[in-house]
Amino acid sequence: MIRPAFVALLLAALGCVAEAQVVQFTPTQTYTAGASIPERAARHDYHDEGLLMASIQGVVNRAEPRLLLDALGPDATWLPELQRPGQPLAGRALTRVRDPLAVYGRFASQLRGAILWDPGVPATLNVATTVAGVEDLVLLRHDARPSSLYQRLMARPDAPAVVIDLRGKFTGRGRIWQTSRPSSASAKNDAYRWLIERYVRTGRVGHTRMGYLIDATWLARPLGPLTTQLYNRDL
Repeated sequence: MIRPAFVALLLAALGCVAEAQVVQFTPTQTYTAGASIPERAARHDYHDEGLLMASIQGVVNRAEPRLLLDALGPDATWLPELQRPGQPLAGRALTRVRDPLAVYGRFASQLRGAILWDPGVPATLNVATTVAGVEDLVLLRHDARPSSLYQRLMARPDAPAVVIDLRGKFTGRGRIWQTSRPSSASAKNDAYRWLIERYVRTGRVGHTRMGYLIDATWLARPLGPLTTQLYNRDL
């Protein structure tokens, strides 16, 4: 008969093995550095997937490496260096996954929900990136296509609740949403001013470090996958 204490020890050991594993995600679509993505649907699919993965990575990797995105050429170059003794991935087993929904399912319990950015105001992508980091949310774009990442994710039993929806909130008119400030007459400026009022002035984010990232304008002018800066958003 196996003693209960032994069973507990075995389960604990198995748990340690599971924690030692790192999910290695390779995007569904891959492009070379100088490639263009001419089809609108393909651009949106690539963009949506990258945002989802980067926002998950930004949340779950805070304490230790748990999700590795093998998305661009330099990632494969750096991987062996990160696996050297003394480095963050030393001794960690890599589990390869190519399904973004499987990655989401693996970490869904650590995510509080989702934030929708507004494709009509490209700057809201940068705003949503900041908020996602503060609130432990994933970045999503609403898409009515049945095959879209959004629809497939929302059909899951563990689909994220939409905690914040930025669509239609910034128009460049009236008062800035959820503030007492008058509009700047620019939807783009209003989105950033909302972020300042709600997150910077309240101390929820720091004001001494900033990211310099392209917003969703890339979708209209796709200059190649490297220029999206999708995978810089985890930081």
